[in-house]
Amino acid sequence: DAGLPLTLLPLDVTEKVFLRWHEILNLRQHGDKSLGNFIAEFTCSYMRYHKETVGFFGGYLHDPLAVGVAINTIFVRCRDLSVAVKTTGDSERGMTVAEPRRSQKKWHPNARVAQSVKSKEFLQFFRSRVWS
Repeated sequence: DAGLPLTLLPLDVTEKVFLRWHEILNLRQHGDKSLGNFIAEFTCSYMRYHKETVGFFGGYLHDPLAVGVAINTIFVRCRDLSVAVKTTGDSERGMTVAEPRRSQKKWHPNARVAQSVKSKEFLQFFRSRVWS
């Protein structure tokens, strides 16, 4: 409720944007080898973790998407919502809760919440900034 213009990118949106290990290998073989080696070394354990836990050898681009949206909002479709951060409870503390029911009298939108992402467009943008 600070009155700042906020855009929230929930995990269900950011998890639609990811790189797979084979893309890094392709960069190493056919692109900038030193950059590919750096990215491979930097991301290998993160990508291996996803292979072991969710079944794909790759990594979500949570933070790069947030930076991309800060640069240009065209990558996400948002909805104005009333968002609060839970400050109590053991498992809920720190979670954000959004109120989508506009009929509630207490409803005061305080954040733009991403509902969907243009994954292909963002990945093109990301690659153009990192690969080049």
